[in-house]
Amino acid sequence: MLGLTITVSASLVGSFGASYLSPQAFWPFWFLAASFPVLACIVIVFQLYWLVVLRWPVLVPLVALIVCYTQLNRLVQFRLPEESIKTEKEISFLSYNVHLFDWFNWKSPWQKRKQILEQIQTSHPDIICLQEYFHSPAKSFITLDSIISQNGLKHFYFEKYSSKSSLTGLGMIVFSRWPIINKGKFNFENTRGNSAIWADILKENDTIRVYNLHLESNRFRRADYTFIKDVNDGDTEIEDSEGWKNIIRRLKKAANMRANQADEVANHIVKSPYPVVVCGDFNDSPCTYTYNRVSSGLKDSFLEKGIGFGQTYIGIAPAFRIDYILHSSVFEATSYETHPEELSDHHAISAVLKFSGKN
Repeated sequence: MLGLTITVSASLVGSFGASYLSPQAFWPFWFLAASFPVLACIVIVFQLYWLVVLRWPVLVPLVALIVCYTQLNRLVQFRLPEESIKTEKEISFLSYNVHLFDWFNWKSPWQKRKQILEQIQTSHPDIICLQEYFHSPAKSFITLDSIISQNGLKHFYFEKYSSKSSLTGLGMIVFSRWPIINKGKFNFENTRGNSAIWADILKENDTIRVYNLHLESNRFRRADYTFIKDVNDGDTEIEDSEGWKNIIRRLKKAANMRANQADEVANHIVKSPYPVVVCGDFNDSPCTYTYNRVSSGLKDSFLEKGIGFGQTYIGIAPAFRIDYILHSSVFEATSYETHPEELSDHHAISAVLKFSGKN
């Protein structure tokens, strides 16, 4: 038992360290970093066991947990709900992967679209960042005009994901209550369904640079999801090497691409002449290089005001948070919410930020 305790505790510390190392250098770094939540749970079990038997090895998992405290803190927040009343000097942000407003549900795509639009309106956002956005006047699938009219957000910046896509209205969009005076798109290589954009927004005498990110997806196919489900249900042999090879191949490719994209975005952020707010779907947990790279020098609104695990992905496997609202230190989060509605394959997240005056 002692040997196993030492091994798992050392693995937890190694996982923490791996989250600062790029998968491009050695891709298993990503797998080790992504395993942090599981390893943390095992170490906590060992901690409780040695506490019960009152033996000195209780120090081994305890030291590992102390070393990894900052990583543990990113996974879960313990605080009581707070009442927050938004003031005129504060700005409300909403980030949401809307999954094309359920367009691919051919039987009734307009039902989810209506519900998502109502959810956005109820949140009263000043700035909205949507990923997997879809608008198609030719198919009478109107979302642009609806969001503008329902929320009073007259300014927007849209970029299509890929010129190769047949869906001309599929992409990333930023809506703003205030004028967008500059904008731009990242030209990520070798990707078709992911992108990132930025917009400089002028609010009175202040300019804010808002990033909307949708970093590389794992691109599991239907057969991969079926394999994972069958493994979870015990309906397939866990030794099915071909199924695992396909999963690992996709994870490896996506992890390397996200690392490259995170480097590109982080290098752009540090050159921003304005305070920044970073919203979006990172497709990676807070335990990974992607999060560490993009969030470097920024504050995480979930860590300031979030409650619980803040899990944002609704899928076959729990992924904790993969959607974020990060910001420069000149801002302070006064509220944060992971919206409970399950209208997409992601939960919407929102935060209210105010200028704190701190650099």
